[in-house]
Amino acid sequence: APNLPQGYTGEGIALALNGKIAEAIPILQKAISIDPSFWVARRELGILDWQLQRKEDAARELNEVAKLSPDTAVNSILAQYNFETKHYQEAAQFFSRARAQVDMSIPLSMMNSEALIKSGRQDAAVKELDRMTTLPNLDPQQQFRIAWLLGEAGAYEKAIKVFSALPEDYPDPD
Repeated sequence: APNLPQGYTGEGIALALNGKIAEAIPILQKAISIDPSFWVARRELGILDWQLQRKEDAARELNEVAKLSPDTAVNSILAQYNFETKHYQEAAQFFSRARAQVDMSIPLSMMNSEALIKSGRQDAAVKELDRMTTLPNLDPQQQFRIAWLLGEAGAYEKAIKVFSALPEDYPDPD
């Protein structure tokens, strides 16, 4: 069905899954040209752009997807993009729509916490950081970062407690 975006999208996804990203991109673009509202093609194109470090292109595609679908992977990528571009309030909003990814990822949780702090939502940041202190297998660097962010959020007693739990031989970065 050459006039429908679904076939092109499926082909683009199959090519991407087989590592043929350069071949997948124009096929996904063809699907979008047929139906600009077909969010599946836009999502896949945005994800490929993100993987290729073409973050502005990815954000442009994925912002369109976010308007059409509440896809959590899209929200996670847009949260990271907005965090990296120092749009912290927008980052925090996108992180809130990608809770599953944030809960499963220490780096995303750290970014979310910092975005909350920088957008003036210290209480929400402290709650997120408290959740993180209960995670198993945090390495000392992650513990240090959590303590630092707790201090940034004004939760000094909690920060001291996390700092105190660091191994004695943990270096004090200046």
